[in-house]
Amino acid sequence: MDSPGANETVAADAGIAQMSFTERLVGVYLEPTKTYADIGRKRSWVALFVLICIVALACSYALQSRMDPADAAVKGLAMTKPIFKKFMSSDQLAQIEDQAAKQAMQPRTFRAKYLPIVVTPIMLYITYVVITTVFLLAFLATGAGLSFKKCFTAVIWGFGPPALVVSLLSILFIFLKNPADLDINPVNNVVSNLGPLVDFNAHPALNSLFSSIDIFPLWTAILLSMGFAAQSEGKLTAGKAAIPIVSLWILWILLKMGFWAILG
Repeated sequence: MDSPGANETVAADAGIAQMSFTERLVGVYLEPTKTYADIGRKRSWVALFVLICIVALACSYALQSRMDPADAAVKGLAMTKPIFKKFMSSDQLAQIEDQAAKQAMQPRTFRAKYLPIVVTPIMLYITYVVITTVFLLAFLATGAGLSFKKCFTAVIWGFGPPALVVSLLSILFIFLKNPADLDINPVNNVVSNLGPLVDFNAHPALNSLFSSIDIFPLWTAILLSMGFAAQSEGKLTAGKAAIPIVSLWILWILLKMGFWAILG
């Protein structure tokens, strides 16, 4: 529930012209301070969420149209090989890869083609809800009085703009690169981190660390800080909002490294 002062703030801002979705979308890249202040007055996020889903689906279908199905199956299994190699022999892994490659060459069913249209929005929404819950718990100690709706809006407008850029760049590189060189993860086709410097199969934990040194998560952290500051209605500055955000980011990096270190 919003604080009593929130109603007074809304009333005071009632005479201020609201930005349209297009103005917000452009403004978050060009005038983020002004834009997040407007988002703080009117917490709408549905249009941005729909756009994120559309671009994510376009990115996924672009990759499917360019990659050889058998190659995609083998590369998909390669991402989980450090996990399976703990429980399977090399011969068993090779057999699974062969079976996956053969199965991938089979004609895709109607369900396989169009199920992502339903699944993608659901999975994205669940992901944002989980992230919002984590941030809500992290911000309880700040005394900012953030509600779930405020946090959810900040999360959508913090993660969304960078996600749109990296997804559009992914589509571009998917069509520019040799299909044999494409990564099964669409966003990995945009080299924005130091991950390629370390071989994943040889050093998964170190690769996880280097992959986390990325301009897009850094940009996301900045936008999240501005977004949560705006949603706090003056109780937090962007600098103070950045403390729990950066802390969670570092914790996430350490957890990923620990996971791969155990399996490596």
